[in-house]
Amino acid sequence: MRSTCRTMLLALLAVLALSAVAASAAQAAVEGPFYKIAGSRLASGESKEVKITTRSGIDLYLDIYGTYIKCTTQGFAAGSKLLGSTGANGGAGEVTLELSGCKYSGDGSGECGVVEPIKTYPLTAKLVYLNSERKGRLAVEFTPTKGSKFGRITITGKGCAEETYITGDLVAGLYSGEKPVEVGKEPAEAKTMELDLTLSPQPADVWVEKAGELVKTAVGELDYGPGGLQFTEGTNSTLELAGGANWGVFT
Repeated sequence: MRSTCRTMLLALLAVLALSAVAASAAQAAVEGPFYKIAGSRLASGESKEVKITTRSGIDLYLDIYGTYIKCTTQGFAAGSKLLGSTGANGGAGEVTLELSGCKYSGDGSGECGVVEPIKTYPLTAKLVYLNSERKGRLAVEFTPTKGSKFGRITITGKGCAEETYITGDLVAGLYSGEKPVEVGKEPAEAKTMELDLTLSPQPADVWVEKAGELVKTAVGELDYGPGGLQFTEGTNSTLELAGGANWGVFT
């Protein structure tokens, strides 16, 4: 009888041990999304400078006036970088977006201008899921690192001088080889990736990986004073790491 009880107890302990191993393995499988550079994950505490290497036109539509500010170049300010992560946490970045080659068009456009470059405040760029199931496309959410101010626009000229702030968040599409990066379908590392600031429609919510749990985050609509603001007619910007290493986003 004692032998039978001992056998049953050992069997139970074995089952519990296997369950613990399975649970640990399942938890360990949740890792991303994260950056990989030259075959190795960019770990927590590590960073890598990132830059935009191509020019692409982009328009800011200001519906408070029904006008456009048309810019020819978008890019990251010097020092913008990717931030690594470890375990079941998503990668991020610290960037400042700059728009230059800008012209004001609309009411009073002959006398109005805009101070260049149009710069955002420091932004946190988080790798995010677009749904709660860890499936489908991956994206990047840009949010103000401090406070609610996303950027500032200064319009100059007689009768139209004005300084205003942009508030809210921006979710950008993430591509590699001009194809959307998707969970389970991540392409191999390459010299470049693409970022689409004109992702439409903008999602109302995104999901961020933190310690193995998905945290739902509301996306604040970009707002320009009492009116709205949106990036329109933009094309993908090509991203490259300083030094030119191969890299990619994985889960």
